Amino acid sequence: MATARVKVTAIYETIEAGRNLRAEARVPSNQKAKFVLRSNETWAKEEMATIARLLNAQSLQIDPNVTVPGRSSVAVTKLGELFLVVGETDRAAESERLDKEIAKLEADLKATEAKLGNQSFVERAPKGVVEEHRRRRDDFNARLTQLRKARESLD
Repeated sequence: MATARVKVTAIYETIEAGRNLRAEARVPSNQKAKFVLRSNETWAKEEMATIARLLNAQSLQIDPNVTVPGRSSVAVTKLGELFLVVGETDRAAESERLDKEIAKLEADLKATEAKLGNQSFVERAPKGVVEEHRRRRDDFNARLTQLRKARESLD
C-alpha cells in the first residue's frame, strides 16, 4: 500500500511530465489532450479524475497492458509511462521543427562546452558562473536526448 506522500509525489511527477510533453509537442495548455498511462499501480485508477483534471485531459486511459499509441510522445515517471497522443500532426512539419530545435541546442551545447574547455575561462570566471555553465551543459544534453527520442519516434 502506497503512502499518501508516495502517491502525491508520483502524481505530481506525472502531471509535470505531462505538461512537459505538451510543451515539447507544442500543444497549448488550454487545449484538451488525450493521454494514456501505462501503470501497474492499482491506486492510479482511484486518482484518475484528479490526474485527468490537472493534465487538462480530453481523455485519460490507465491500463498496465496498453499498447503504445501510434502517434505519441512518452515520459517515464514513478507512476508509469505517460503517453501524450498527438492527433493528426503533420509528421513532416514536426520532423522539421524537431530538427531545427536539435540543431539550435547542439550549437548552444558546443558554445558552452567551448567555454568550459577554455582553461582561462574556468580559472578566471567566478565559481558560480562556471557552475551555471556546467548546469546549462547538462540541461542541453538532457534536452537533446529527449528531442532525439521524439525525432526517432516520427520515423
